[in-house]
Amino acid sequence: MGLRLLPEISRNEWNDTVVTFRDHNFYQSWEWGEARRAMGWKVRRFVFERQGRIVAAAQGLLREIPLLPRVLFRLRGGPLVLGPHGGEMAALKEILEGIRQTFRGGVIRVSPNHPIGNGVEAVLKASGFGRPPGQRPEQ
Repeated sequence: MGLRLLPEISRNEWNDTVVTFRDHNFYQSWEWGEARRAMGWKVRRFVFERQGRIVAAAQGLLREIPLLPRVLFRLRGGPLVLGPHGGEMAALKEILEGIRQTFRGGVIRVSPNHPIGNGVEAVLKASGFGRPPGQRPEQ
């Protein structure tokens, strides 16, 4: 059964949701998004559920690239998929595919907050995402 995108939620609902994920971090907080909004970024927040359980959340920043008909979508510290019900690698794969489809033709930068070896890197690679040349994994 696929993911269902939930409607927009309030600041308190967002922060209460993201802290339930073991991989939550400052870059996925409402406050970080609003600070970046004040600097000219558009903020996009997504909460996903499967069979009535929240399984993933992601906050991304969007900005037009000057002089080009493209956008930059920056997903720092997310998507969050290590929830209270365990890791949701299937959800991660669906979210990444949705991002690729939504921002087709744009520049997409995804840098999740996951330790190496838990399967996230393999899902990123299988979904067509890779490290920039010369960048090494953090330990």
